[in-house]
Amino acid sequence: MSGRRRKKAIPDGYTAACKAYRFRAYPALPQLIFFHRNFGCARKVYNLILADNTEKHGKDEDWDGEYDQHTPAEYKGRFPYLKEADSFALLNAQLDAENAFVNHRKNPGHFGFPNFRAKHFSRKSYTTNIVRYKRKEKDTEGNEVLIETANIELSGNYLKLPKAGWLKLRMHRQIPADAAIKSVTVTEEPSGAVYVSILTERIERIRKGFYEEISEEAEAAKAKPPKPFRMLRVAGLDYSSPHFFVSSDGYAADMPHWFRLSEEKLAIEQQKLSRKVPYSSNYLKQKKRIARLHEHIAAQRRDWQEKEALKLAERYDVISVEDIDYKGMAGSLKLGKSTNDNGFGQFLSILDRKLKAKGGVLIRISRWEPTTKTCQCGYVNPDVKLGMQTITCPACGRTYDRDRNAAMNILKAGVKILLEEIENRGTHGVRLTGEIPAGSSIFLCVA
Repeated sequence: MSGRRRKKAIPDGYTAACKAYRFRAYPALPQLIFFHRNFGCARKVYNLILADNTEKHGKDEDWDGEYDQHTPAEYKGRFPYLKEADSFALLNAQLDAENAFVNHRKNPGHFGFPNFRAKHFSRKSYTTNIVRYKRKEKDTEGNEVLIETANIELSGNYLKLPKAGWLKLRMHRQIPADAAIKSVTVTEEPSGAVYVSILTERIERIRKGFYEEISEEAEAAKAKPPKPFRMLRVAGLDYSSPHFFVSSDGYAADMPHWFRLSEEKLAIEQQKLSRKVPYSSNYLKQKKRIARLHEHIAAQRRDWQEKEALKLAERYDVISVEDIDYKGMAGSLKLGKSTNDNGFGQFLSILDRKLKAKGGVLIRISRWEPTTKTCQCGYVNPDVKLGMQTITCPACGRTYDRDRNAAMNILKAGVKILLEEIENRGTHGVRLTGEIPAGSSIFLCVA
């Protein structure tokens, strides 16, 4: 698949949607050497642009807020080896440097001043872009014909890259035939495994957003007798360190703690590393063994989270969660290891993506809502402590599970935000029929 040239005009009701596909690659030794050369050259261009700008405009607090645009061509005379690299890898490194300055200028509180990329501690990666062109070839009769081709092509299990040739891939999934390749990013992990991320563009029908669908159905329901116009499957998820999450209908996810399951094996491998001569051949081999184990743990965690998020996205239309400071929790002495092992922030990003793909929505409520201390009768119990799992309400006498009760309160707060968002988008009078149930369905109607 070389990626056909697309017309600039996109039909009404359609949009160009981008999607990336990541595959394991198995480069030959010359290809691996070429990739390493590209990693180094791209890093060199980035550092040169950063050095020239900091020398002229200052750095950190002394930066004057300006930056100069430098191109890789300016440095090829001083550093001839840059000519051996993929030119697009250098151009993308230039764009990375410029974006780093732009991001810092727009939001210095979130994006720090750009740092130099170190050889042994920066990510080994480069990006190349597709270029389509026509070349002359002779047909069977000897006549010259123009054939459209590209510098990046996908054929079976092989990917052609500029200056690298055909690269073998493990194609665990197929790319749609009508998807056009835009760029390819080559990455080498600390374990030595090489991956390619193929960015594609596909013309797809524009799908209405969740709130737009609700608004249209509500407007249509106003002309009819008062009755429910939409059923929504809803749930609240409460983060739980031992259970990963507990839902408002009582389901506990109980994700395996992958890091703890491999912790003993990891400790043995790290002990072996400590006994080797630093940066010797055996030392570097042992570092790769440890890196492979860490990647295996991360892959186990992400695989489970992808599958669990898909089940939730297929089951519910609206899911409410708390906007907790997971980074702060990860730094605590008691919950730090479990929080990092769970990776709940990563799970929410996956869940948000899958809900949007299914036409649903993820609602985040304030972390300051007293979801744990509030009973279903409405009483806020100030005596609830962190270690209490079963709580008895002093007002109504009801005994309840801490996590499920919090999940039910998160659900109620999320539904309230949902109705407010529908109101803010110009659709007035949408309300619930009855109370929010402990189950997983609510009905919307127009007052």
